Amino acid sequence: MRRSTILTYCAFVLFALGYLTLMRTSDPVAPFNTVAQAHPQVGIAYRIISISMNIVALATLLGGGLVFYSIVKYARASEHNLIKLFLPTKRHMGMLVVGTLLIALCLTLYIVFFGFIVGSPPHIADQPLWLALLIAMAGVFVGSALFTFVILLVSTMIALAVSRSDTGPRVFHIVRIFMAATLLSMGISFGATIYWIAALWSSVPQFTMSDAGLSMGNLTWVILALGAMVLALCLAINALRQSLKVREPLVSQ
Repeated sequence: MRRSTILTYCAFVLFALGYLTLMRTSDPVAPFNTVAQAHPQVGIAYRIISISMNIVALATLLGGGLVFYSIVKYARASEHNLIKLFLPTKRHMGMLVVGTLLIALCLTLYIVFFGFIVGSPPHIADQPLWLALLIAMAGVFVGSALFTFVILLVSTMIALAVSRSDTGPRVFHIVRIFMAATLLSMGISFGATIYWIAALWSSVPQFTMSDAGLSMGNLTWVILALGAMVLALCLAINALRQSLKVREPLVSQ
């Protein structure tokens, strides 16, 4: 159950990052609101995405708050230092650094070279292409590395606190309900996202292909967002499946 809880949290982080990345492609929202007024199915799909994400965040917040309360209660009962439960060791920090560098490198290569594939490579006025490419790769690598390290560090601290504490089976039995609600809401949000993108392409292809819509420049982020959402759903499904396997031991206890 601890592992399932950690996996669900990781799934939420990935899905939220994918959602925020997708919202980046629809900024500014004024052109999309105009399309939604002319084509109600586009606006309805977008509202379903937003409402589902709010439910995902609420379910995660309630389940996470319950687990955090259990961790604090365990620390007080066992006289453990609460802060030490969250602190990573040197081994964990080493793994964080290596993971951060690998993820940042993969993101840099994907974002920069995908620009060449869609025909929008990085460029700087009056500067050669190799210099623009070098600056773009350096900027993307540094930015993605810092962002990734913060996300991984916070996630690792939460995972360590959950794994080190002795949370009772009753708490996990309740958390399982929030895990199911999170997975269901993520599935609805992802389905609405696919429909929203398909509705934009079929209803207003000229707008979708323009710079104001989901143009080739934004296609990089759309694919990245959908990939993160799919991976998050796989993690959430695996987490719920693992939690259901320990149903009988929880009842027997």
